[in-house]
Amino acid sequence: MDFPFQNLQSQISIITGSNSDWKQIMPGIEILKNLAIPKDKIEAGVASAHRIPKVMHAVIDSADEKNFPVVIITAAGASAHLQGTFASQTIKPVIGITVKGSIMNGCDAFLSQIRMPGGCPLSVAPGNGEQSARNSVLAALSNLGVKDKFYLEKLAKFYAVPLPASKNPKINIYAKKHLEIIKNQLAEFEYFDFEIKETHADLLNNPLLSIIEVCGQEEMEQIEHGIKEYQNQHLGPILLYFDELDDEKMIHLHQKFVANFDTHAVLISFGKAGAENAALQALRIIGNGDNEMSSKLKTFAKKQSQKVLETSAEFKY
Repeated sequence: MDFPFQNLQSQISIITGSNSDWKQIMPGIEILKNLAIPKDKIEAGVASAHRIPKVMHAVIDSADEKNFPVVIITAAGASAHLQGTFASQTIKPVIGITVKGSIMNGCDAFLSQIRMPGGCPLSVAPGNGEQSARNSVLAALSNLGVKDKFYLEKLAKFYAVPLPASKNPKINIYAKKHLEIIKNQLAEFEYFDFEIKETHADLLNNPLLSIIEVCGQEEMEQIEHGIKEYQNQHLGPILLYFDELDDEKMIHLHQKFVANFDTHAVLISFGKAGAENAALQALRIIGNGDNEMSSKLKTFAKKQSQKVLETSAEFKY
């Protein structure tokens, strides 16, 4: 079988679980075309986690071997197994698209993505179907823009705003409940170039990478308004995670929150796992293509695997 992903120069990989998903993905691809992203910087194809897992793993290995920034965009409906598998096995940033299905209109895929466990960061592009695809591409440009001004210029062009002044890509954090978890996760990687903000408004009007904890319905709506108002001034990645979510809140997220407009903000999981994953995703973005950080991320993944194996050894029949 021929391997469909052989572009050694690509920085944006767009991968779907089946051919039937492509119609929903096309609006995102049109953005890349309209912004004149070079063809050799993009690769796209099908790599089903269920039907051709060998291809999927080959894509992961190929991405991790690249010593320059790469973002992987994944799209699948129902269980969204493709998104979760990529996020758990690569050290590159992974962005998930919520594909609308015939039964739950994408709610099942959204809930699967937003429930990722700690240690497996997945950025969920807000929206449903075509809107999620558009937002996934904007998030990818923002991610790559941290290390490469070319992509930041393209994102600024999309929003029709001036390119912000270049700044050190440190992390800004707004968190109430899980701040120490974020700080500890960053410290495990010996990363201390971050700043704590008192309000989420302090993050949304600056151009740096931001982690924002969302607490409650009222704050959720305030942040949504802030993103609409300020995101064209904040071209850096915006990682939103939630202090806690019940079923009703998660369904509300799928139906409404930052779902009906173009944005490069992304949704991470919730609670302790959300805080851990937001920090890890920030490190994947800032360390994208950096050999030292890549090595640390690989070591961390091995430690995580070893912990699970040690726990498994305790169970005896």
